[in-house]
Amino acid sequence: MNDNALARQLKTNFNMGAGIGISIPLFENRTTKTQVNKAIIQRESIQLDLKNEQTSLYSTIENYWLQASTNQSQYKAAKASSESAQTSYNLLSEQFRLGLKNIVELRTGKDNLLMAKQNELQAKYLTILNVNMLKFYRDGRL
Repeated sequence: MNDNALARQLKTNFNMGAGIGISIPLFENRTTKTQVNKAIIQRESIQLDLKNEQTSLYSTIENYWLQASTNQSQYKAAKASSESAQTSYNLLSEQFRLGLKNIVELRTGKDNLLMAKQNELQAKYLTILNVNMLKFYRDGRL
């Protein structure tokens, strides 16, 4: 390489031009407006989903409240029934001991007492469950 060739190359190629291109989208097939409309629809859809979830949550909480209230009433009734069945069984047991009642009547009284106790316990624990579920939804913990 000699210095003469470099100088000649610079002299002949020095007048080369450069250009800048600017693209202004005048007509873009409404893609921007379509994307904006899709975003608005998506936002509204998300808001509707949120409203649906809130409604579902309120429905669940209301259901637990109704069940707790119903189970409390059932517990009171079952407790009275259990006390009544206990008294009835005690009377039947005494009558059986005196020979006034037979074994079938005593057994039926015992079955009625056990059923009443079972109903009382079931209502009691369902009430506790529903009250605790309400506390969970209120506080976020049990």
